[in-house]
Amino acid sequence: MNSTPHDPKEIIAIVDENDRVIGRHVRKNHAGGMLHREVGVLLVNRLGEVLVQTRDDKSMGFPNF
Repeated sequence: MNSTPHDPKEIIAIVDENDRVIGRHVRKNHAGGMLHREVGVLLVNRLGEVLVQTRDDKSMGFPNF
């Protein structure tokens, strides 16, 4: 597995409250209250068990969360 979950030089979209792109920023500097798109997945099997995804310990924000 890659030791870096994301390329810190990747350009990400900065969005407003209505998810309209209002700018772009380098991923490694995306903190500071700027809104950006994220994805979350919730998996539930037939037994009602939920798969809980944890963040990598090398994540830039909230590692191991």
